[in-house]
Amino acid sequence: MRLDYALFDQHLVSSREKAKALILKNQVLVNKIVISKPSFIIKEDDQIELIATNLFISRAGEKLGAFLENHLIDFKEKVVLDVGASKGGFSEMALLKGAKKVLCVDVGKMQLDKNLKKDKRIECYEECDIRAFKTTEKIDLVLCDVSFISLYCILEAILPLSNEFLALFKPQFEVGKAVKRNKKGVVMDKEAILNALENFKNHLKTKDFQILTIQESLVKGKTGMLNFLSISSEPEIKSLAIGKFDGLHLGHQALFKELKDPKALLIIEKKHYTKGYLTPLKYRAKLVGMPLFFVYLEEISQLNALDFLELLKKKFPNLERLVVGYDFKFGYQRQNDALFLKEHFKESIIVPEVKVQNISVHSKMIKLALSHGDLLLANKLLGRYYEVCGEVISDQGLGHKELVPTLNIKTKDFILPSFGVYASLVKIKDQIYQKSVSFIGNRLSADQNFAIECHVLDAIIENPPKKLALRWVEKIRDNMHFHSLKELKNQIQQDILMAKEILR
Repeated sequence: MRLDYALFDQHLVSSREKAKALILKNQVLVNKIVISKPSFIIKEDDQIELIATNLFISRAGEKLGAFLENHLIDFKEKVVLDVGASKGGFSEMALLKGAKKVLCVDVGKMQLDKNLKKDKRIECYEECDIRAFKTTEKIDLVLCDVSFISLYCILEAILPLSNEFLALFKPQFEVGKAVKRNKKGVVMDKEAILNALENFKNHLKTKDFQILTIQESLVKGKTGMLNFLSISSEPEIKSLAIGKFDGLHLGHQALFKELKDPKALLIIEKKHYTKGYLTPLKYRAKLVGMPLFFVYLEEISQLNALDFLELLKKKFPNLERLVVGYDFKFGYQRQNDALFLKEHFKESIIVPEVKVQNISVHSKMIKLALSHGDLLLANKLLGRYYEVCGEVISDQGLGHKELVPTLNIKTKDFILPSFGVYASLVKIKDQIYQKSVSFIGNRLSADQNFAIECHVLDAIIENPPKKLALRWVEKIRDNMHFHSLKELKNQIQQDILMAKEILR
């Protein structure tokens, strides 16, 4: 395993970006030796130690790093403009993610980190209002983190510079002076915040731009809630991948690698699909970090091949590159395959079959593995831990007084693993993933009701969150019936020990 992945997997850091930063700054020891390559391969018995942990030059870098953990935004070889650069937290993260150059613009002076100033990939523009900024560079991506000014005031200056933006939306500067705030100036009216976001979204549409993602920052600001907005021009898509993309697994990821900017996904979906998803639609949009377009299977299944091509050209008039899997079929009774596209389309890429342990990577294979509780296989095919998100509901069972404290979860639209007990990782609010043990199934020894319960290991959760994300790591045992509370307690303690062993 790579060293940067190992740091994250062993919960020594909160993100892979932070792991990479630590390694590049010579702050990681492997067997008492400093290692400076993130790709360094470690063995199971290698000892990893951190010399220092707080290496981002500002909280802005932590905020962006946490956002990028769940959103795929490509920085590689891009020229990035950092508006409101300040110390350079966003700029540092952009360089870590592979940016070719970062232009740092700020109205202040003497703020940018001295090491960033020395970096040849950084151009510093101090005492410069973005509304007066001029450059001959072609800007690929704009990052924006400004204070004491509304985003509305600078839109006319930044929108012509690029087609892609990532901005922090700060309610205290966007909702107006009349909205209720606390003594620290934090906006308390959530409805006003939502209205401000909706108004900003509609305003962008008048400028031919759209918000692709609205994500509350996982690292809180000092003045309350912050939202990351991923913004793109109304897309003139030139590169398109077609499929269902339910699993976002290794096979799908192979397709994504063949896309070139400006890119998008065309998702083929059944109209009334009720069987559940590996990745429900709203989570899919967050994970892929590019525009999603949808067509219903029922609407295209009767089209002949040429009509389908005509539909694509009409919907995406600037399309140059088409990417599909080797098994892609379309048209009436699925009579046409990917080879037809290659014959009739300017640039068609057919991605070959992806295999793991000689098993073809397909969503149906992942679903089969989940149905058998084989999370080791499912996670390998996914290329990540299988994750389920849900709401925390009030305690349904015996609770911490009789057994151990648990968070009870209600999910919607997710396919769930087979009934039993699992070693897991849970993310609560803005925290990093914590080790846990989770149960799913009917409580055979209690009220017979279905439940998903998560016990966080070696931690006390005083204020239960409203939502959480649960990663399923490995199955410990099947669901069982116990004849007494004592017997159940003993088994739970064994489950906890087994989970700790798996997650150590």
